[in-house]
Amino acid sequence: MRKYSYFPLYQIIALLVCVQATFPGNTASGTSTDAFRVLLPVVLVNYYTPPMKVVETVLSRSKTGNYYLTGNLQNQGPDTVYDVGVRVHLYDEQSQLLDIYTTTAILPANFPGQFNAFYHGTLINTFDFPNAYCVTEVISWTLDSSLVYGQLTLVSSQVEDIGSAARVQAVFRNDTPNSLMDLHPLIWELHQYDYESTPIPSSLAPGDSFDYTIDLWGVYGLLIPFIKIEGQGAVEP
Repeated sequence: MRKYSYFPLYQIIALLVCVQATFPGNTASGTSTDAFRVLLPVVLVNYYTPPMKVVETVLSRSKTGNYYLTGNLQNQGPDTVYDVGVRVHLYDEQSQLLDIYTTTAILPANFPGQFNAFYHGTLINTFDFPNAYCVTEVISWTLDSSLVYGQLTLVSSQVEDIGSAARVQAVFRNDTPNSLMDLHPLIWELHQYDYESTPIPSSLAPGDSFDYTIDLWGVYGLLIPFIKIEGQGAVEP
């Protein structure tokens, strides 16, 4: 499996180019022209952009008073990307590094244009560092997978504000020609601090659908329009 790592620096390729120069000189018989050669380094700068982009990251306060990190990713490339790794640097208000976290995207497969999410808890208390901030980057991904994945079709969805949570009722359908297993319906909003959901079937035949309901705690009011819905499953061997 080919694993790709992204360094947020310029990729530099140095080439040595031979340049010949001439200059006038004096000899016993008169004026002559001498020649010399030098090797000059030529730097070609290629800024490579990874297919997965960190669209948004949110620092929130957990029930224990510590920060937790949630973020949105999007595949902005032409290929399906798998096993995306994310690194987060957490700083205090003086830009002093508090900690570094590494996590992975929740959905294993990332189809072109698809959104994904990541999450990581911390031991940094919000009262000790009330103005902390984070810097997030994609650090690894692969274009290969031992499993073949198919997207679930969102047939319908309905959102209800139930006070301290948003209740989302969705219907997913398998429109692929294969049965799908290891189903991943993902419904989320970055400010949620917990969720409760209905069971997920173990597999889904072509053309079949299933109902899925989830309560996103901490999501209500003006946050409801930012809820995202994705779904996928692995093709049964």
